[in-house]
Amino acid sequence: MSKVLNCDIMPHEPEVISHKFKQKASDLDVFVDLLNGKIRLASPREKIQLLTLPSSPSSWTTEEAMKTFQVSNYSMSQAKKLVQQEGLLALPPPPPSTPTKEGQNYSFGIQDEAQGACWSNESCSLHPAVVYTHSYEEEPVKSSMCLTSYDLEHDVGFVNETERNIVDFIIKNFPTVQHFYYFSDGCAGQYENCKNFLNLCHHDEDFNLTASWSFLATSHGKSPCDGVGGTTKRLLRRSSLQIDCGDKIDSAMKVYKFCGTNTENVAYQFVSSEEMSESLSKIDQPIFFGQNSSRNKELSPL
Repeated sequence: MSKVLNCDIMPHEPEVISHKFKQKASDLDVFVDLLNGKIRLASPREKIQLLTLPSSPSSWTTEEAMKTFQVSNYSMSQAKKLVQQEGLLALPPPPPSTPTKEGQNYSFGIQDEAQGACWSNESCSLHPAVVYTHSYEEEPVKSSMCLTSYDLEHDVGFVNETERNIVDFIIKNFPTVQHFYYFSDGCAGQYENCKNFLNLCHHDEDFNLTASWSFLATSHGKSPCDGVGGTTKRLLRRSSLQIDCGDKIDSAMKVYKFCGTNTENVAYQFVSSEEMSESLSKIDQPIFFGQNSSRNKELSPL
């Protein structure tokens, strides 16, 4: 291993100098082997904590540490930033985890409607999400949210637009977030497909935040998001059947207004058709994969 070692050099004692170099080199090899073993078994947060040791100013450069410990540039940059802010062996704050559920449709129901209404029932989209954030002293904080929209496609574009709203919500309420963990089921039409994977690769470019995505296959990906969606539908259906006349809940905007005023523990957001169309029309946006899109060129070899 090529490494400059600091020791007291006495020109008239070559044997002592050689012994000190060998001893320090041996100690360094033991340290590297020990740290490498711990890094391989560590969680992402613990890995950054351990990398604060070789990230101190008098230690390895970023390139040397990446090569020696087989870690990414992101891990080393986070470790160096942590050393400057908190010191050696500081534990980075845990990132938020965001379980999401594939988009659900809610069919508007009206009490005493005509018999033929069942053949032309209109619907809106509901996309629930639950955000978990952590800090050093406090317990994990859970925040539930649900997005409503007229868009019924449930494609990658819809997912990316709702993802933007979720990220904006998290950044607004938790500005110190540095990394995202997404959890969802493996719905191929929305999440587990090549276009969404390509968008995930550009997550840092789009939102200035890195992210990872995990797919849950157990029980068809059931999660607290199903409870958010089920509670929303139950409240809407019950209230719709209790309304004899007057302002009926028969549009996505009315769903948003009703749920926003009658539900305390869920944050509701509305995505208008204009916002969705504007996002889809932007060529350089990740949700659009036209012939002239730069990301479409990345996707074509797949």
